[in-house]
Amino acid sequence: MLPVKTQWSFLLSGTPWCAPIKLKHGDVSCHTPRGEHYRNVMGTRCKIHCKKGYESQNSEVVCMASRHWSSNYACR
Repeated sequence: MLPVKTQWSFLLSGTPWCAPIKLKHGDVSCHTPRGEHYRNVMGTRCKIHCKKGYESQNSEVVCMASRHWSSNYACR
């Protein structure tokens, strides 16, 4: 069994944290803090690109410690 500190380090750096972004009418590009495989770990920044005729309230969202994205990301 791993020491508690190691378990937390793994949890925060390599385990999915926020719900995966599923974007209709657009594309998303994400950058994780340490280059992790998952695109939804804490600290991940995702840029929202909506198709022509659609727009989003925010152009970028961040996966927060609350396990939620920082804001709405739908293309409408």
